[in-house]
Amino acid sequence: MALPAGSLRVLFWAPFVLLVLGVAVVVGRAGYVWANLTESDVIEKYAARYVASSPFEGAVRTDCVARPGVDRGVWISVACAPGGDATRGVVYHVSRFGGLVSGGWSAQTEGIDRFEEFES
Repeated sequence: MALPAGSLRVLFWAPFVLLVLGVAVVVGRAGYVWANLTESDVIEKYAARYVASSPFEGAVRTDCVARPGVDRGVWISVACAPGGDATRGVVYHVSRFGGLVSGGWSAQTEGIDRFEEFES
């Protein structure tokens, strides 16, 4: 039993239509995240990460400050140090989508990040 000619056209174009719809969903979701992510959200997220992962006693969210990123792909740099002690600080470089570009405790110990860049 042969299929009608019209149903072959549908079978031919269906994968293309599904691909276009899938790309539209992914791009729409990324645009939604980009449009609704605020600086405060990023600072809160990385301040909480600092408090949770700090090897020092008494780490609190108010140990953190943020500045606009200066490197390519870095939207915000969040610097945290217990009691403002720059020798024990860590800097998180964050992309526009809220992802960590570089930073954290392991990067600090490898010399990738320097807290001194926030001192002025």
